[in-house]
Amino acid sequence: MRVGIISDMHGNIYALDAVLAELNRLGVDRIVCNGDVAFGLVTPAAAVDRVRELGIPCVRGNTDDFPGQPDRFAHDARLAPVLDWFRRDLGDERSQWLANLPLRRLDLDGALLQFHGAPDNNEDSVLHVSLRPMVERSLDEQAAVLSDYTARVVTFGHTHTPSEHRVGSKLLVNPGAVSYQLTTRDPRARFAVLEGEGDEWAATLHAVEYDWERAARTAESLGLPISAAAAYQLRHGHPPA
Repeated sequence: MRVGIISDMHGNIYALDAVLAELNRLGVDRIVCNGDVAFGLVTPAAAVDRVRELGIPCVRGNTDDFPGQPDRFAHDARLAPVLDWFRRDLGDERSQWLANLPLRRLDLDGALLQFHGAPDNNEDSVLHVSLRPMVERSLDEQAAVLSDYTARVVTFGHTHTPSEHRVGSKLLVNPGAVSYQLTTRDPRARFAVLEGEGDEWAATLHAVEYDWERAARTAESLGLPISAAAAYQLRHGHPPA
């Protein structure tokens, strides 16, 4: 069994389609998504539609909650108009679809556990005590967070940082972000491929080129307060200093 794992598309159809094409070339049997499907200054509605069209099972990321939180950035002059635009682009039906996604799900007959950041909270991180500043949990602390779950593979996203390692008998996989890289300093889209069966699984981390210049120009064309910063991040693989 070969499973493609994607996360943190952030509404970038150009990056998402490049990843899907590569997963098709690699011959995966299925694809799963770890959330943050839509929020980003490229093509939110198109990204949601592609995931739904292909029937890709998803969990709910923290930014997938944003459409139902119209006042989240009410006192932020830069982000309030971005959220307004985002909610208009999605429309009510797509927003409701995002709201209905589960926080976590099991797949592969219970062998695979998916969530966005932590099992019970999509704004936390299974790997980190704190994200600002970023403070990692020890392996024992990671094991404690996952102690209620028997899945052999645990996959998540949220931090936009590709990684795979083992904690006891569990394989932990963050495929990295399809869009809006934070730490790689490389704009390529990230994903992972899980391969195995039963109790034996291994993961490989991948990166694929896509037309990030087109994505950046799309972000710039929106003329929103964070358009320039978003375009920079899309082009360079990290936010502006």
